Amino acid sequence: MPSTSRRVTSYETFVSEKLYEHAKYFTAGSPGIWMFANPLLISKSLWDSLSAAEKEVFEAAAEISETYFVAAQNDAEKRFIKTFTAAGAKYHRFSYEEYLAWLRFAQQTAWKEYFALSPTTESLLLEVVQTLMDEATTK
Repeated sequence: MPSTSRRVTSYETFVSEKLYEHAKYFTAGSPGIWMFANPLLISKSLWDSLSAAEKEVFEAAAEISETYFVAAQNDAEKRFIKTFTAAGAKYHRFSYEEYLAWLRFAQQTAWKEYFALSPTTESLLLEVVQTLMDEATTK
């Protein structure tokens, strides 16, 4: 089995790599320590060269993609939970307070190393965390 240290992956990969054969405990859902992104990207120079109508089409495609990927990820999460639970692993969904405790621990450990990668990494990670926190408090 390949090493899973320092890996960013998806629920589908957790299942396809049969990690459920080894897991005793797992967490899934929001708030949580996993975030799966399926961004629709375009370079700034190309974006700047688009007409207003072309930008509208791109934005509409992004909205459609977002709706599709949220639904697909929700389905993948359900299959992940079912597969791991059926294999005997114990499921625990983080409470908001547990997530905050994990977040504080991560800030004191892994984040320091991540922030050192480039000046952009800190702002990117903090934006992601803020988005997750906002979503967690509105549910």
